[in-house]
Amino acid sequence: MRKKKLLFLFFFMPTFLMANDIMFNRLKRLYNHNISRCLEVSKSYIELFPDQPAPYYFASISYRDKSEWSRTLRGKYLNLNRCVGYAVKFEATDNQEIAEEVLWHNVKKDIESRATIAIEELEAGKQFGMAKLLSIRLAGLIEETEIPVIEDKTIVAEVKSYPEISNVSSNAIFVDAGSNVKFYGLATGREIVSSADLPGERELLRLVNEERLKKGQVTLVWDEDLARAARYHSYDLATQNYFNHSSYDRKNGELVKVGGTFDRIKRFYDKSFVNSENIAAGNKDAIATYNQWYTSKGHYENMFNPDSRVVGIGVFYDPNSPFGYYWTMCTAK
Repeated sequence: MRKKKLLFLFFFMPTFLMANDIMFNRLKRLYNHNISRCLEVSKSYIELFPDQPAPYYFASISYRDKSEWSRTLRGKYLNLNRCVGYAVKFEATDNQEIAEEVLWHNVKKDIESRATIAIEELEAGKQFGMAKLLSIRLAGLIEETEIPVIEDKTIVAEVKSYPEISNVSSNAIFVDAGSNVKFYGLATGREIVSSADLPGERELLRLVNEERLKKGQVTLVWDEDLARAARYHSYDLATQNYFNHSSYDRKNGELVKVGGTFDRIKRFYDKSFVNSENIAAGNKDAIATYNQWYTSKGHYENMFNPDSRVVGIGVFYDPNSPFGYYWTMCTAK
């Protein structure tokens, strides 16, 4: 009954009131408060106004977020398949006005990364039919995308001491920023991976804290142990070729889970309760990573969790990896 009433109102509302900016603002409010409701209204708008891009955009990012909450691989596939489909429709209908406002380039990159990893997970799980269908759908989104060329240059690791590290034993394992040695099993906490971009890590922290101040929140304080956990995970993502919060080893071409997110972080940091982790891939600069997380509801909430007090950020670069640059941010209370 409620849906019928909603459609009735839509049909009798003057057409000029249904301008894309009005739809966009309403859907944005719904997305920030209730993603399921946002998705429902977006679909109603699409039925009535198939040429308007705003509902396609919000349907796409709503399904993207639902994929992150999926408890099964099939659920992740179904949500990402719909997400990519609506993303294709958004690009076909938008005149770049909305794309510029929502930083679509970063949102699209995030969707592509999630779908690519899901395809790999489906293939690892022998779900070849679903993997093929999602691959075909994804090709429709990225076929017009210019693939950036990442310069193949050696990153020289800075030789430095680590006075802020509190729980590293004398037999610590040091890995420089240009290494491709793989770690196997869950991290021990002795690993120290050199950052590929120390200024970039601090710049990302600056961007997050600048926005937290605007929101009246306390700024995050850097913790080197959390940074070690973050750098380790960025390194592992690149060298083991996967994209997930949990830790995996690649054995005989297949991914094998070796530990959970917080189990890994606790190997490096045990001073307080660890409450979140963000990951991103493909961004060279801190601002691009920040913008990508800013436009993703779950990542946004992690950056601006009012309960967080400390943070560690790690970036690693591997020119031979699928995405080149990998970023991880860990926070704790």
